[in-house]
Parts: sequence; C-alpha cells; structure tokens
Amino acid sequence: MTASTDIQRLRHIYLFLYVLGGFCSLLSISLLGWIAFCIAMEMEPLASIAFLPNMPTPLIFILLLAIMAIGIACWQTGAKYHVRYEQASHRHSIER
Repeated sequence: MTASTDIQRLRHIYLFLYVLGGFCSLLSISLLGWIAFCIAMEMEPLASIAFLPNMPTPLIFILLLAIMAIGIACWQTGAKYHVRYEQASHRHSIER
C-alpha cells in the first residue's frame, strides 16, 4: 500500500468514528432530554420509555449508558486516528 492510500484510509476511519460518535452523542442527549421533559411535565411514571419495546426498565437505562459509552469510545478512538493521520500527512509532505 502506498503512503497516500494509507493516509486516505486513516482519514476515512477517523471521519467515520467522529460521525458515529456524534450520532451516539446526539441520540443520548435527545433521549435524556425526552426523559427530562417527561419529568418536567409530570407525566405518569416511565412515560418517557413507553415508546420502546416491552423490556425491563433497568435494561433500558443500561442501553442508554451503552450508547453513551460507544459515543465516548468513538470520539476517543477517532481522535487517536486523527493524530495518526496528521502525523502521516506531515511525514508525507516532508518526503516530497
């Protein structure tokens, strides 16, 4: 593999991870906002998760925490690949 294709691959990886991390972050914020809205409107207990399939309540909040953890992991891994991309592109520009 040539250096330019390796650089492009690193760029695609970090962009994908940033997009996935951003999506997970937006999903987490919107779900937490919906829960807060339902609490503020004094809706019936667990009304905020009534749209989800029938599953135990602790499992739903574990799922929300998992979405948050995936978002954080994507942002952190994307940042590592971004640094590698910047270093590789800097080395490639020096070699020219």
